[in-house]
Amino acid sequence: MLVATFNPWVRRLQQRVNRRWAITMVVSLLLTAAALLAAVMIPVLVRQAHQLAANLPTYLASAEDGARSAGIPFKLQAFSQQWTDRVTPVLVDYSLWFFNGVVGATTIFVLTIYLLIEGPQVAANLLLILPRPERLPVHRAVTEIGGQVGAYMRGQFLMAGWAGLFSFIVLYIWASRSRRYWEP
Repeated sequence: MLVATFNPWVRRLQQRVNRRWAITMVVSLLLTAAALLAAVMIPVLVRQAHQLAANLPTYLASAEDGARSAGIPFKLQAFSQQWTDRVTPVLVDYSLWFFNGVVGATTIFVLTIYLLIEGPQVAANLLLILPRPERLPVHRAVTEIGGQVGAYMRGQFLMAGWAGLFSFIVLYIWASRSRRYWEP
């Protein structure tokens, strides 16, 4: 699906530069976008995780007090202590999941680049397997399906971008207005 998504960009760039440079430009753009996204998200996530770990006892005590005032017996701090004792084996599992995700994403990235480079040749060779009368209809069908899947994926990227931008704007406005009410 990623090949179907990015192949029209490569073809459009191919009108100005050769295919190798077009693929290099598209891949560079994707890597830059991923690096910028990571550079924005990772520090925020690390800071929030650190603040959560530092303030967790206070949050749990506040939740226990609120539950106790409502007549609900809650022992969250004891649960917190048991949870911290069990966190080490869970972190090993999470780190393995993260490593598997990185390996999977790298594999998909490499295969996408390979198919962008060799895709037309691979498709032509696969069509040679079919009987001669079937080649043209299959080629047309595959081309149409690839175009539709690519258009769908590009639309999804566009919608996700707009949704993210809208969420950012709304949350930014909300945070700036709520800051006026909460700060002394």
